[in-house]
Amino acid sequence: MDADRDLLFGVLAFQAGAIDADQLAATCADVEAGRSGAATCAAGATLTDEQLADLEARVEERLARFGGDARATLAAT
Repeated sequence: MDADRDLLFGVLAFQAGAIDADQLAATCADVEAGRSGAATCAAGATLTDEQLADLEARVEERLARFGGDARATLAAT
């Protein structure tokens, strides 16, 4: 995953109520440090496989709307 996609994952997880503001902040910090934000979301929130799959599907759906451009997707989100 690239950084913008990781951030998108975190934002969508937050919007879905799967993570709280502190977990979103940790996700952003990890992405900034070059670590996977999606992994931080999953570990910090102890997301189920079903939740992870749902969030991944949301990410893919949003990306598809913007031609796969994660940065444009983030900007629109």
